[in-house]
Amino acid sequence: MNRIGRILFAGALALLAFPPASRGQGSTATVYPDRVNPKSPEAVTAPAGSSGAIPGESGPRAILRERDQTIREIMADSDVEEAKVKERLKVLINGIMDFPELARLSLGAHWKNIGPAEQEKFTRLFKELIEITSTKKLEIFKADRVDYPVETIQGDKALVKAQIYKGREKVEVVYSLRRVKGEWKICDMVIDELGLAENYRAQFNKIIRERRFAGLLKRLQSRIIEEKKESASPQKNQKSNI
Repeated sequence: MNRIGRILFAGALALLAFPPASRGQGSTATVYPDRVNPKSPEAVTAPAGSSGAIPGESGPRAILRERDQTIREIMADSDVEEAKVKERLKVLINGIMDFPELARLSLGAHWKNIGPAEQEKFTRLFKELIEITSTKKLEIFKADRVDYPVETIQGDKALVKAQIYKGREKVEVVYSLRRVKGEWKICDMVIDELGLAENYRAQFNKIIRERRFAGLLKRLQSRIIEEKKESASPQKNQKSNI
């Protein structure tokens, strides 16, 4: 994985003091029966498209393009304090992410072993931590260009491949989306063959083995407190240099 790939992955992955798992180090891809199968006769694949918004286009790829345009507008406003930029980005993330599904995928088999109240609490903490950590380094939002060469839709699920360029570097991201109440939401992503939910799952499995599920909740809570303290430093009133 190149530098921009590592930056993107670090921004997407809220690390809990454990390094991300990688291929060849005990991490194996998990196949979910409810995911998009591009070879299915029900799957519809749309060819390459440009990074800019296309009038009249709809579907998951269009949603990602709209997100990119909004990010560009947010980052272009150099008169806004960095703390306010981060708050606007958090709102954007909250609007496009399917946190309940990402939480379910990240817990894997443990999800079925906990009750609805614990599922709700875990999802709430998980969501809060991702919102904080994903806006920690604004560099991850500074791509020079984003292309979406492939969009595959199968019912209410979709895969969108993205190619992100920054300088001479390129990283490939595959977004998994599903339609929730009529809106397309991101429920997982793979960045240069490293899966977001898969890496969370490796970390959570380790914590649960050592400290049980209650220990995982405590770890999430402590990380949120740490991140909030860091965000409350004097640097919060400095304006963004973007």
